[in-house]
Amino acid sequence: MDPTLVLLTPVEAARRLSVSLRTLERQIAAGKFPQPRRLGRSVRILASDLEPYARALPTHKIDWRGLSSDEAPGHDEPPT
Repeated sequence: MDPTLVLLTPVEAARRLSVSLRTLERQIAAGKFPQPRRLGRSVRILASDLEPYARALPTHKIDWRGLSSDEAPGHDEPPT
């Protein structure tokens, strides 16, 4: 089977993107995600539409500056 023709349910697509179904629905409504395909009453999303969208998602970086040393990662050393 051609991998570009793999169809996913919206729930499957949201899981693969690690977002909620509602977030995916909002992105589709806002035009930030390609429109899903309708097959009768079913809604399907092309698996090939996920990769470009996933690459465009912001990455979350944590700024550890400003945290006390107890809150920062790696503070599992015993006191000396």
